[in-house]
Amino acid sequence: MRALVTARVVPAITSLRDRLTPTPQVTPENETLTPSAVRREGARRRVQELPAWASRTQLMRVQAIRRDRGGRPAVAAPVSPRAAKRHGEVVRRTSAARDLAATARLPRRINLATGAVLLGVLLLLMPAVLTQWSPGISSLPGLVPIAALPASQPEDGLVYDGLTPAARNSLCIGAYEVNGTEDVCSYGPDPAPPSFKVTQDVAPIAEGVPPLVEPVRDTTGVPDDAEVVRDEGAVVPASSMPALVPDPASGDDAFTMGDDGVACEGDGYQGKRVQVIYAYPTDAVSRYSRYLPSIRRWSAEVDEIFSASAARTGGIRHVRYVTTPDCRVDVTEVQLPADRLRSFDQTLEGMRALGYDRTDRKYLIFADTNVYCGIATFIKDTRAEAGNLNNGGPSYARVDAGCWSAPMATHQLVHTLGGVADTAPNGTGMGHCLDDHDLMCYADESGEEVRTSCESPSAEALLDCGGDDYFNTAPEPGSYLAQNWNLANSEFLIREPAPAEAPATGQTPDRPAGVAPPARVSPTPSPQRSTAATRSPSPTPASPTPTGGEDDPEDPEDPEDAGDDDDQSLPEPVRGGVGGGATASPAPSATPSAASPTPSLPAPPPDESGLASEPPIGAPPPPGFLKIRDTTSTSTRISWNADADAVHYTVAVNGQIIGVTAATRARIIGLQPGTEYSIQVLTSDGERFTDALAAKTAPAARPIMEGWFQLNNALTGGAAHLYGARTNESTPIVVQRAEGVTQQQWSLRRVGNAFRLVSRVTDKCVVPLGGEVAAGVPLVQVTCKEAADEQLWVVLPTDNGFTLRAAGANLVVGLGEQRYGGARVLALQNPEGLLHQSWTALPG
Repeated sequence: MRALVTARVVPAITSLRDRLTPTPQVTPENETLTPSAVRREGARRRVQELPAWASRTQLMRVQAIRRDRGGRPAVAAPVSPRAAKRHGEVVRRTSAARDLAATARLPRRINLATGAVLLGVLLLLMPAVLTQWSPGISSLPGLVPIAALPASQPEDGLVYDGLTPAARNSLCIGAYEVNGTEDVCSYGPDPAPPSFKVTQDVAPIAEGVPPLVEPVRDTTGVPDDAEVVRDEGAVVPASSMPALVPDPASGDDAFTMGDDGVACEGDGYQGKRVQVIYAYPTDAVSRYSRYLPSIRRWSAEVDEIFSASAARTGGIRHVRYVTTPDCRVDVTEVQLPADRLRSFDQTLEGMRALGYDRTDRKYLIFADTNVYCGIATFIKDTRAEAGNLNNGGPSYARVDAGCWSAPMATHQLVHTLGGVADTAPNGTGMGHCLDDHDLMCYADESGEEVRTSCESPSAEALLDCGGDDYFNTAPEPGSYLAQNWNLANSEFLIREPAPAEAPATGQTPDRPAGVAPPARVSPTPSPQRSTAATRSPSPTPASPTPTGGEDDPEDPEDPEDAGDDDDQSLPEPVRGGVGGGATASPAPSATPSAASPTPSLPAPPPDESGLASEPPIGAPPPPGFLKIRDTTSTSTRISWNADADAVHYTVAVNGQIIGVTAATRARIIGLQPGTEYSIQVLTSDGERFTDALAAKTAPAARPIMEGWFQLNNALTGGAAHLYGARTNESTPIVVQRAEGVTQQQWSLRRVGNAFRLVSRVTDKCVVPLGGEVAAGVPLVQVTCKEAADEQLWVVLPTDNGFTLRAAGANLVVGLGEQRYGGARVLALQNPEGLLHQSWTALPG
C-alpha cells in the first residue's frame, strides 16, 4: 500500500498543486523581493487608493457634501492633522487585513484540492483496507462490483428479476442484492445441468401417498387424550395425564437414524435446523401428496452427500432437519400467491409474510413452478468463529420443479451455509469453485476456467474435492479452512468429532471392526415403543398442586425456548461411541396393569431453589443429574446424564410413573397451567437415579380480544393451523406443531356477546363445515358474513385454559379422528372434560 501511495498518489497531488498555483510575473522591480516584500508592496499600493478603501464614515461625509451642493463637484473639507493621522491608521489596518485574506486564499484552495484527492484515493483503497482489518468482508475478486444484470435466459433458469448488482459500499459487493432486503446477498440463479430442463418437471422417484380427502362429518366418536398424545410419540401407561414424549435417540447418543435415512436429533424442532417446504402457487393444484415421498428421499440423499463428504476427511456430519416424531423429514405444504413465485425477491417476501423468517432456520424450498433451476441467499462473511452470519438465519434456498434433485438441493443449501467464499483458494468469486470434480464447481459468470483436480468422477456428487475451499471436518492447522469459515462447523449440521488420526483427503475411512452403524428407528411411534415394563405402576393420575394462578387473564404463557438443547452448545460432542448414533432400540413404554399396586416413589418437597431436599445424612448421592427447562403452561423438557449400566429409565411425576424410556431427553406434556410438579428419574427397577426437582407451569393465558394470538392445544401444545396457508373456501383447520407462523394466528372479533374467529392469513372466519352446528362436524374457513350465527363462538374458562363453544349450542372445539395432510382436523364435540378440548393463547 505504501508503494502504491508513493508511486501514484504523491505525483498526482504534486501535479494538481502545480496547476492550481499561479506563476508570478517577474519584473525588474520584484525579481529580488521575497514573498513578504511582495505582500508589503501590494499593501502600499492599496493605501494610495483612498477612495476605494475609505472608511464608511469618510464615504458618508463625502455623500453629505455632495447633497448639500446639489450634486456639484464636491470640494474636500479641511481635515485636522489629528483626524488625518487617525484616518491613515484605519486605512492601513483595513488594507493589511484584506491583504492577509488574499494571500491565504490561494493556499486554502490548494489544501482543499489536496484533501479531495486524498479522499478519492482513500475510497479506492478502503475495500482492501477493510478486507485486511475485518475478516468478515471478502477480498478480491469478490470486491469487484457487477457492472450490470446479465440478460435473462429463461430456458436455462437464468432469471435475474428481483436482483440488483451490489454497489461498492454494499456488504454484497461482487454479487447481487435481493430487492426489498438489507444485506441479503445472492450469487444469482444457477443454470440447469445438462440432464435437466427447467420447463420440464422432474418425475417422482417414489410412489406418492394417497391424495388428501376432504373432511366430512364424523360420527365415530371423540378420541381420548391417550390416543391423541401418541401422535406426538408419547409413551402412555394409561389414559391419565401427563404423558412422556422421549427424544428418538437412546442414552446420550447425539442422534439416531430413521427409516427414511435422515438423522433425528433432539425433539426434531428446537435449535438451528433446515426446514423443508413444498410451495405451490394459488393458480395451480397442489401436488404435495404425489411428491411428498420423493421430496423426503431427495432430502435424505442431501444428507447422504454431507455424510459421505465428511467421511472423506474422517468426520461425521448430518443435516439437522426439522423432523416428525416418527423420525421423518417434516415437509411443510405452503400455498403462495402466484406472483410470489415469479421472482426470487417475491418468494422471500411471501415467505416472510407467512412467518417463515426464523433466525434459526435455513429454508429449503421445493417450488412447484418452472422459473429457476436453483437460487439461494448467502451472506459475505468469512470469519471462522461461530458468530459467522452464515451460521444463522433466515436463509432461503429454492429449487424449482424442473431441477428437483438431491445434487441441486445440496448445491443451493451449501450457498445458504456460506459456500463458496470469494477468498477460497479455488473460488471463482461468484460462489463456486474451479477444482473439479466437485458439486460446487462449474464455469460460472466469473469466466474462470475450471480444471480437473480430483480424477474420480464419483466426487462430482460430493463436496470440496480438495478439502481446502469450504468443507473439511479436520483442516490442517494454519490452512485456509482453519482460519476462515468452514461449512463443516455449521450448527445446522449434526457434528461429530473426527477420529484421532484422520485419513488423507479424498479417502474414506473404514468403519472399525465390530462397530455397527447407527440404528434406525421405526416410523410408527406408538407400537414400536411398547414393551413390557419392569415395574407396573398404578393408572392413578399424578395429582398436581394448583397455585391459583390459572385464572389470571393478563399473564401470558411463557414461549418455548427456540435455542438448542443443552448438549448442542458443546463443540463436537462425543455421544455413544463411533458414529454417535443410537445402537439401542427406541424408547419402550410402560404397559400398565390396573391391578398393580401404586408404587411408592420418593418425592421430597422442593425448597425455595426448586431443588429437592437433601437425602438423609450418610445416604449416597444419586448417580444422575436432572435438568428442567422450557417450561410452558402445559409442558416442560427434562434431560439427565446417562448411566453406563442402565438400559431404561423410569420417569415419575408427583410420585406416579408416567413412562419408561431408553432416552435421556424427553418432553412432558399434558400438564395443568399454574401448577407445581415434582419430577424424578429412577432406574428401571425403581431405584433412585436423580433427585426430584420442582417444575412450575405458567398460568394459562386468555386470548387478547381484537388482537392476534396463537391458539395452542392444552394437551399437545400444537397450534390451530390453517392448512397450507390456503386461501380456498372450506380449507380445513388442523392442529400442527406450534411455529408462530401466520397461518397459526387468529383474532376474536366481537359480535354482541359472542365472537368471530378470524384467520390472519386470509381474514376469513372459522365455521363448522356447511354451517352445520352438530357433533363431529369439522371446522373450515369461509368468507365472513354479517348475519351468520354459525360463525359465532363463546369463550369459557377451564382449569387448563379455555374452551371455544359454538354460540347457542353445547358443543366445543376439540381434536377429531379425521386427518388432513397427516394432522388431526378440529371438530365440534360434546364436552367431555378432555384436555384436548381446552386451549391456551400465546400473543402473536
